[in-house]
Amino acid sequence: MGHCEGLYYIVMEYLDGDTLEDVLRARGKLPPAEAARIIHQALLGLQHIHEKGDDPPRHEAGQPDAGAGPEKRARTRRAAR
Repeated sequence: MGHCEGLYYIVMEYLDGDTLEDVLRARGKLPPAEAARIIHQALLGLQHIHEKGDDPPRHEAGQPDAGAGPEKRARTRRAAR
């Protein structure tokens, strides 16, 4: 995780495959156990960031312009393909 020009970012290993957005569009709702597993993984990542002390200040994290929203991330991801 880092911070540059007022934006926080996370750098992660690229994993080839479908995004969660792709899976949801193709399959619709997920079975509860699968949805819980995915949410659990996301929460573990947030917990790790929090424990490292790298999470953005609360007043910045809640601001719409504090980082890229889902639409911008999706556009960036599609442009990179």
